[in-house]
Amino acid sequence: MVIDPQKMLLIEDDSNDIELVQLAIQDFRFIRTLDVLTDGEQAVTYLLGTATQAPVNEFPRVVLMDLKLPSTAWQKWRYPLEPSLRFR
Repeated sequence: MVIDPQKMLLIEDDSNDIELVQLAIQDFRFIRTLDVLTDGEQAVTYLLGTATQAPVNEFPRVVLMDLKLPSTAWQKWRYPLEPSLRFR
């Protein structure tokens, strides 16, 4: 697993909140790439891959996620990753 120290993943379904985060980080020198996903299913595919699609090559250093996504989509990717999460 390769972690890109200048990559951030935003999981958010509200376009206004997405724009707010983009404006907030535009002057941050330590974030070069912002990947935006709009639901938990996309996050699962992005981070873990599927039978037909590989996961992302370089994982983000920072993940910012809306915990109030519609339904429980965010739980579908949070719990499979939990044992492998490292907090610093």
